Amino acid sequence: MEDERKVELDTVYIPSEDMLVKQIQGEFVIIPLRRGVADLEDVFFKLNEDAKAMWDKLDGKKTLKEVAQELILEYDAALELIERELLELAEELLKMGMLVSVKRARA
Repeated sequence: MEDERKVELDTVYIPSEDMLVKQIQGEFVIIPLRRGVADLEDVFFKLNEDAKAMWDKLDGKKTLKEVAQELILEYDAALELIERELLELAEELLKMGMLVSVKRARA
């Protein structure tokens, strides 16, 4: 059985419908919308501007590799660095249930 927690560049991801991103006092914060959260301090996830740009491109249509290709046009950084940071962010968000993988129809 394939590990659903393993993040791959050729996989499509989308933010969970149970999450919302808000800008609070100049910081971008992912806020869970589900009930029964015991300690809100532990469930808030702060995004810096680069991570927010990555989050915004996770639309359920593009693979992480395609998102990285878009980000390379916006940032003066090597593709490998962008891919690595995108994978790290996606892995962390996936573990926390803030991101989900989606099946994409083959063209």
